[in-house]
Amino acid sequence: MSLHELSAAIHDAISGAGTDDDKLISTICPLANSEVAEIAADYKAQYGVDLRDEIKGETGGAYEALLCAVVQPKAYFLAKTLREALKGVGSDDEIIIAILCTADNEMLDEIKEQYSTKYRRSLEEDLQSDYHGKLQRLFTMIVQAR
Repeated sequence: MSLHELSAAIHDAISGAGTDDDKLISTICPLANSEVAEIAADYKAQYGVDLRDEIKGETGGAYEALLCAVVQPKAYFLAKTLREALKGVGSDDEIIIAILCTADNEMLDEIKEQYSTKYRRSLEEDLQSDYHGKLQRLFTMIVQAR
């Protein structure tokens, strides 16, 4: 299917009375993140609304969270997940380690940019304020892409 056809299929699945969940899932979920980003841009151009906002308006709960995560740029989603893991009392070490240790340098740069843009904070500084010693130094080196 072309981008326009995929956008139209998604629009058909979420417009009107009720949501055709099977069609929505079978259209969106097999796609790569880069393809979803292209479809989201095409969807906005064709229908004048943000795909993520449309999904939020038509779904709910964990289903909504999952579909919204699928249609977000990967770096944005990971930056948001890191912030959630860092805020509040204590940090979720496993999530932070999983994201930082599996992202390549290019993705880390994108995550840092998204984090800074969305939260007006530095990921590196937030990590340094939450951690000390060897773990702080390791996280700093990873985020600095060394």
